[in-house]
Amino acid sequence: ALLCATPAGAQQRAEGWQFEMTPYIWFSGISGDVSLPGGTNESFGADFGDIFDTLKFSAMGVFEARRDRFSLVFDLFYVNLQQGFNSPNSIAVSGGDVRSRTTEISAIGLYRAVETPSVFFDVGGGLRAWWIDTEIEANAGRLAGRSASSTTNLVNGVLAARLGARLTDRTALT
Repeated sequence: ALLCATPAGAQQRAEGWQFEMTPYIWFSGISGDVSLPGGTNESFGADFGDIFDTLKFSAMGVFEARRDRFSLVFDLFYVNLQQGFNSPNSIAVSGGDVRSRTTEISAIGLYRAVETPSVFFDVGGGLRAWWIDTEIEANAGRLAGRSASSTTNLVNGVLAARLGARLTDRTALT
């Protein structure tokens, strides 16, 4: 649930277009296992603090355009992370750098199916697109430097439902 300190709307429906922009922050972490050549497995993990330390740039926000019972909602999520690494036990390479860029854009159309002075319920659907780019570069040691990259792009459909409660004239819980 997201608590927004934006105007929750008047008791009566406003005429014409209404626009709202809501920035947000996404706190996340990651963990997993990596299988290495020779049957070796290594575990890794990074909590939000670790990820925040590697953050180069980030932008997250939702833009909504509403008219009467219909809304268009656009969500943008962009994170650019970069982390150097050391390889003290390796004579083959001398450290390196890992970069990861993730972009997500959603476009969702909503219809306000229920609206009372204190509660609203929207339903709809749309599309969400992801672009994920990862690069790793190993600095030259006894071997020449190497680099590798991977890109994944995908688009999927979204079914949406949104329930909101107006707490005050200026605050809503969605």
